[in-house]
Amino acid sequence: MSSFLNHYPRFLKIALLCQLLIASITVAAQKPNTDPLGDEKWARAYLAAGDFVTAMKEYLLLVKRDSANSEYNYNLGSCYLNTNIDKAKAWIYIERSSLDPKMDPIVFYDLGRAYQSAYKFDEAIEAFTKYKSKLNGTDPNYISANVQIEMCNRAKEMVKHPINVTFENLGARINTPFPDYNPYITKNENTLYFCSKRAGNMGNLVDYDGYYTSDLFVVENKYGSWDKCKRLPNTVNTPLIEEMAGLSPDGSMLFSYVDNLDARFQIRYSVRQGKGFQLLQAMGPNINPNNGGATAATVTRDKKTIIFAAVRDGGKGGSDLYTARALPNGGWSTPENLGSLVNTDFDEDYPQLTNNDTRLYFSSIGHGSMGGFDIYYSDWDTVNSRWREPVNVGYPVNTPDDNVQISFTSSGRYAYMSALRPEGYGNLDIYRVIFQDVKSSYTVLRGAFTSKDSMSIFDVYKQDLAKGLDTLKIKLDSSYLAIHKTADTTVARIKKTIQNIESQMKKGPEVSITVINKATNKTFGIYKPNPVTGRFAIALEAGEYAVKADCSGYQQLNADIKISDMEMPLKEINRNFVLSKLQ
Repeated sequence: MSSFLNHYPRFLKIALLCQLLIASITVAAQKPNTDPLGDEKWARAYLAAGDFVTAMKEYLLLVKRDSANSEYNYNLGSCYLNTNIDKAKAWIYIERSSLDPKMDPIVFYDLGRAYQSAYKFDEAIEAFTKYKSKLNGTDPNYISANVQIEMCNRAKEMVKHPINVTFENLGARINTPFPDYNPYITKNENTLYFCSKRAGNMGNLVDYDGYYTSDLFVVENKYGSWDKCKRLPNTVNTPLIEEMAGLSPDGSMLFSYVDNLDARFQIRYSVRQGKGFQLLQAMGPNINPNNGGATAATVTRDKKTIIFAAVRDGGKGGSDLYTARALPNGGWSTPENLGSLVNTDFDEDYPQLTNNDTRLYFSSIGHGSMGGFDIYYSDWDTVNSRWREPVNVGYPVNTPDDNVQISFTSSGRYAYMSALRPEGYGNLDIYRVIFQDVKSSYTVLRGAFTSKDSMSIFDVYKQDLAKGLDTLKIKLDSSYLAIHKTADTTVARIKKTIQNIESQMKKGPEVSITVINKATNKTFGIYKPNPVTGRFAIALEAGEYAVKADCSGYQQLNADIKISDMEMPLKEINRNFVLSKLQ
């Protein structure tokens, strides 16, 4: 038995899922109320139903009992390959089964995919090549072995040239050991929506794949940290399946891909009302016809145009991207295909508009990916009124596995996506991705230098000079000069000293502020306070800095400053630094 859904385009997967749902209900109705027993009959039944999670538990026991059994090893490897539990283990078991000459040649195709997921690209190419040599006729796989080999060669080069990004796991307040995925962020980065197949979801029902049916969640960003996430109410969620499928830039309109009692395999939309959302609404037959509903959508800032993914007769192949305009009657116009520069013979999915609707992000198998779906962007060509040729976002945003969805803030520096990474919580987690080559906003650090009694050192400096100045002026008093019979040369020297002191009072103390970027250990800049007020203002990018201040007569000051790397950082940070006099 081949490792299944990954061989099929999305529109065929939908049909298969219908069959799997029936199969899974049948299996669930007969499921024994016990822990896994290593029962071959049940293992095959779970596998046939697409419940790779439960099938894996059975096959782990079966392989432990009979480690040389080729079928057990192959099916266990297929379970790992078709879940996000630990894909790195898939090749170990499939490789073991491939040594059996009686195995179906598909074992070498899946071995190639398993090697591919483990970044063993040369071994993957060898396995795909061996699969080709054993073929009798046309390659039946949706992604042929030839295309897989091209992907492996491309991946080898892309891994050598990673783009400058940083991944931040959003932590246990948001992520769980279950699949957490499809995050959509508002443009100001204040609110995040996502879906999850975690325990405790509405209805607490188990889907065909062994996980709980997905619900939609929301979490607010408060003062630079994420609050506890909340499940959206039953105006949006039901005991069955709802997945995030799009969000307007202002967060007032969300799209959900649903498979519940109200609709099957299509997107619906909901509009924010106060702090909640209205009931999910149908989008009409032009977006969700009977022969195939849309799967994901994005909407322009004025909400008058949408771009969505769907399977349509006459398309380029698989799922394509289409656009439609809002009509006065509340419906949508007849969709138009985005054309062959964007759409390919394979699937395109999860569109998202950014940069004031001039850039389109989406996922595709067919534009030269490094494995499965990759994420691309296309810019609007104002001269020819069309989308330009797509560009691969690059590794490590894209990987040899499927990377299907990403959501950006307004600046383009920050994005949110789900990923399977070593530091995660055991399945797909939601990550914040920082594109370091896109400059962050500036925060102005304002303040002054004070003494321990909170007095500005500029005022202390001037007071100390003023005391000396008063003393010198007394010495120039006529009665003082008469009593002390001061020489003219001394008088001239006193006057010169007074002039120097008065000049120093205008300049203020010599203070030098050095700011060092702690990440690079390089000097960000050297600054001086205002000579009259003693205050300073320094514009800083996001990051952590060491601040050093040197002032004559005072100990060197060392302080740390952190500027939050956020879409909407604090415009100003006010902070005074206390200097201590030298003993």
